[in-house]
Amino acid sequence: MIRFAGAMRVTALILSLVPAAARAQEVFLGSADQWGDLVQHSEQWPFVRDNVDGLYVNFIMMHRLRGDLLNATARLLKNRKAFLESDNRTPKDGDDGSGAAPEDDQSSIQRLHASGLTIPYTSLNYGWSQERAVNLRGFDKRPGAARRNFVQIGPWNIGGDIAQDREQDPARVGLSNAAFRDWIKSSDGASTDGPMGLWKADNGKMRAASVSIVRFAHRHGKLAVVMLGPYGANNPDYDPAQFLSVSQDAVRLHEDAAAVPDIWTVFEYATSIPAVPEQDGGRAAATTTGAAFWLLHHLRDPDHAMSMAVSPIPAPPVAGPQDGRPAREACGRAVEIVLANQSDWLDFAPRLRLDGPGGGQRMRVTIDGADVSEAIRTGVPLAGPLRLWPGQRRTIRLSVGPGGRIGTEAMRLELYPGIGSAVPSQALALQPAAGKCDGVVSPPNARSPRPAQAPRPASHLGWPKAA
Repeated sequence: MIRFAGAMRVTALILSLVPAAARAQEVFLGSADQWGDLVQHSEQWPFVRDNVDGLYVNFIMMHRLRGDLLNATARLLKNRKAFLESDNRTPKDGDDGSGAAPEDDQSSIQRLHASGLTIPYTSLNYGWSQERAVNLRGFDKRPGAARRNFVQIGPWNIGGDIAQDREQDPARVGLSNAAFRDWIKSSDGASTDGPMGLWKADNGKMRAASVSIVRFAHRHGKLAVVMLGPYGANNPDYDPAQFLSVSQDAVRLHEDAAAVPDIWTVFEYATSIPAVPEQDGGRAAATTTGAAFWLLHHLRDPDHAMSMAVSPIPAPPVAGPQDGRPAREACGRAVEIVLANQSDWLDFAPRLRLDGPGGGQRMRVTIDGADVSEAIRTGVPLAGPLRLWPGQRRTIRLSVGPGGRIGTEAMRLELYPGIGSAVPSQALALQPAAGKCDGVVSPPNARSPRPAQAPRPASHLGWPKAA
């Protein structure tokens, strides 16, 4: 038994898989130029096929679609959903990449439905109109199925902050920051175009701009979508082989900036890059599906590489009998929990939350010495300096100050695999303990607990994983 602060003990390690329907951040995958490879080499991306939330397609792909490619791809996916990107420009004759008409949207929707895919999300690039949005949201809509429409924005075009106005670019008449702000508020949110060549160069302050788009959408109660694409956009210092590493940088920057989107899209267009395999020796490959493989593992920790275990701080008994009575046990005033990343290739930005009654407990919670007592109740993101890199550990210490009391209800320290996760993957139950220490704190003359001993390395602890 590990007693805590006079009335608490850690009674259970709860490990559970996160239900797919309860995840907060979705991931959609698409490949425009190597689409056929996804079907021809379906055995090379089994994890992504089973775990990605759906297929990402744009209007150009649908214009050029031939044969059974869409149907074959839909049959491979466990989650049969699609994200359709359209275009607000009027198409030019003979140029299927110049824009899309309302009837093009309707044709795409019908073909996606015929393949067995639902369409929860759509977007409009190069501007936005209510009429087009109504068509994309409502055409051939299935009963009970919600379909949202987003304003798509190239972050490098807005000067680093969508909330600020900038001088109008003559080549982009009508696409001002003010217009984008109005469209986001009138639509279901914002989505971004995401060539990682521009991200690496920070062209047009793309990094800060992308963060500002996510924040603006969330501030107005809308959804935010961020794209990761291998397109180099003529950056001579970028190569598609860097797609995975640059995408990881983009994801981490959004996490560190507390600007986590609701949806990530991994989408190849206009780029020569392998679509498969998804992994090489258990690690993400430098491919389109490899980027999705890393992202899904990073956000959801399906292998439970993160583990929580108790590192107890024992409390010694009160020295000797007093007034003819036997010595009374002094209950422990603190407990330490070690959160470890046992992966040798994945980093995580999880969230920790203390759930349960808080009144009158005078609880102090620290993570590696940093006081998070107030924030832990709503959730502390472990990003920035607290990010869990491969093989790294964090120490969470829960303690009660002098005069502190514990209520009768249990508390749970919950671990969410990603900052935006909706449900925890693991939890430690802190249960009030019955017995002679129940409801009281240590006697005034009890000796102080001995200093904590450093836990052994994670590889030697033998912490359990979920089946």
